[in-house]
Amino acid sequence: MSKWLLLAIGIDRFIAIFKPLKHNNWDNYKYVAVFSLPGLIFGLYFVVNGFINNNNDIISVCNPLSSMTRYYKEVFSLIVLILCIGVIFIYILTFIILFKFMPNNSSKSMIKVHRRVLITLSINALFFVISTCFGYFVLVLAFIIEISKTIKDSIDALVAIPVMLTSSSTYYLLLWRSEDYQKVFLRKLTCKKWSEDGKSIFVRTHVKETI
Repeated sequence: MSKWLLLAIGIDRFIAIFKPLKHNNWDNYKYVAVFSLPGLIFGLYFVVNGFINNNNDIISVCNPLSSMTRYYKEVFSLIVLILCIGVIFIYILTFIILFKFMPNNSSKSMIKVHRRVLITLSINALFFVISTCFGYFVLVLAFIIEISKTIKDSIDALVAIPVMLTSSSTYYLLLWRSEDYQKVFLRKLTCKKWSEDGKSIFVRTHVKETI
């Protein structure tokens, strides 16, 4: 689920930058539901399958993946690796197009916003490459090559560590890069509402986004 959401965020940023009018006119609830549904179905399938097929298998390092049967473990890992590659691809594509074309077609204020988005995407992609993508690449590689069961079990257990690195760093990255996150964080520290009128300060507009 989380890997799909990372891909969905990358697609969302791509749409917000290059199709801002369409992006701003979509219904937020339907938009989020459509983007979340594939990951939800994918995650629920493997959770339910785990309950049905697992027979008191040991879960290593709080990693449910380690208790799956070998076939489903391989399928799950391969799909997640493909999602990881998709995340990197969409970020790089956004980076290249933003760098090559947008400065010539945008106002100075838009260029400033785009560059900030570009830096955030590149930092996020860097964390993603060195953690989640690397972890699942090693896991899939372990399924392909012939290595001892002890080493495979160790990889199963330890792969959760680099994977969790991305999840742990994303919030701090957004807090660092996004003025909206900083405002919400400061207001929560002082037990204030998100905004003066009691509504969320997050406005999904193309110009105001700062992440």
